[in-house]
Amino acid sequence: MTIPRTKPFKAGFARNPTAFGRDSSQARNDKIQGATLKQSVIPSLRGISPKAQKHTRNNVYLHRKGFKSAWNGVRFKYLADVRKGRLPYTAESSSGDALPYLSMEYLRGQTDEPSFAAAREDSVVAEDGDSLLLWDGANAGEFLRARRGVVSSTAALVSPREVDGEFLYWTCKGHERYVRAETVVMGIPHVNGEFLDNLVLRVPPISTQKAIAHYLCRETARIDDLIAEKEKMLKLLEEKRTALISRAVTKGIDPNVRMRPSGVELVRSIPEHWKIIRLKHLAEIYYGLSQPPEYRNDGIAFVRATNVKRGRIVAEGLVFVEEADLPSSRVIRLHEGDIIVVRSGAYTGDSGLVTKEWRRSVAGYDMVLRFGASVEPEFVQYALLSPYVLNYQIDPLCIRAAQPHLNAEELGDVAILLPSRQEQQAIVDFVRPILAEMDDLIVVLRDSLRLLGERRTTLVSAAVTGRIDIPATPDYPEFGGRAALPLAAEGRAEYGSAMVKNKH
Repeated sequence: MTIPRTKPFKAGFARNPTAFGRDSSQARNDKIQGATLKQSVIPSLRGISPKAQKHTRNNVYLHRKGFKSAWNGVRFKYLADVRKGRLPYTAESSSGDALPYLSMEYLRGQTDEPSFAAAREDSVVAEDGDSLLLWDGANAGEFLRARRGVVSSTAALVSPREVDGEFLYWTCKGHERYVRAETVVMGIPHVNGEFLDNLVLRVPPISTQKAIAHYLCRETARIDDLIAEKEKMLKLLEEKRTALISRAVTKGIDPNVRMRPSGVELVRSIPEHWKIIRLKHLAEIYYGLSQPPEYRNDGIAFVRATNVKRGRIVAEGLVFVEEADLPSSRVIRLHEGDIIVVRSGAYTGDSGLVTKEWRRSVAGYDMVLRFGASVEPEFVQYALLSPYVLNYQIDPLCIRAAQPHLNAEELGDVAILLPSRQEQQAIVDFVRPILAEMDDLIVVLRDSLRLLGERRTTLVSAAVTGRIDIPATPDYPEFGGRAALPLAAEGRAEYGSAMVKNKH
């Protein structure tokens, strides 16, 4: 089978004139400046959506930006066959024709105990290392490595034609953002098959494909190892943060204090002078504005659930409302020291302390706790984030058939371990600087993870489009270039300096 290729580029687009049957003197006379790519450059664009046409043209135009001009431009539909998975025939693991069912949880390593499906004639079966395309759902357009098993109904098996299978996977990953950007979002999001079929990919000679695939497998594995190390560090740091809060709000900071049984789940003993008090006896509980007015570009800050994150109010995604649009009743103006508790949705139970910068803002749909003089709000905020409150009291209350939800009565019944006002303040003064230092480290680690992720994406995209020279490899020594730096050293040099900058 001969792979169809796009027509030669017009004047000014060919970096290698002989590859397109044009002599060098003609190429020298080409004027790149002001060159326009016409529809006639790429054949058979009729019937293709405008977005697909635009991307196809842009893919060719990128030759001017450093892409390898000797590489063929081939539409995806000529490079691979796509077979959508089917609903499974359930089977026991001991059954002779049973194979693991390739759910997303199993493919992402979130479970080691997959369900099983019978491999029938009409089943789509993948082998280890095959390419899968997530066809339906929130992550539609993502390409994944397969394990041996039956392809799920939300995914599709991508099988190479006359192209190296490993290179096909990597070039698909390099163009993944385009496929995801063009997903059809009506109803359940799904891949735009028309766009995918006409997506133009750059295809080098087969030996170059193998060298690129080998290089990317090695280099991305190094990046993935660094990412795994930093994720482990981040997890340990967050666990230490939680343990510090839990210890402070259940035992205090005096190691010599006398203890007594608590009677509270998860907390075996507490200081003998501490009390157990329900939230409704410590604070007034208000509901925020259930029907928000029209959002504006500026005005009064309107704090929603998306602005409440792990004890803090954040400005990310903040919206504003006009004073004149607010109803005179039911408006809760936030005071410094209030605590917002999310009452519905994915963030139900999360809470955030209102600091000075957020006072006089308007509370959205969520609940607001307002305390009297005998309570240090920051101490209660720490308690609300501790496992004995959040995991063992609030989370079980949030479970609903449709979506998580929490009301004022349920929140008011939550029990808090409470020392004297003076001791609350002492605990806050002890914990606050330690948490601030931990939070700074968490920010540095997350920034480092973001940089590593960006590096990985950029590396894949550059390699599969020919914008970098592939270093020599043991398997393919004919592809010259500088040897790759060991990423462990390279990562520490590059991302270590970024961490220092962020820290200061």
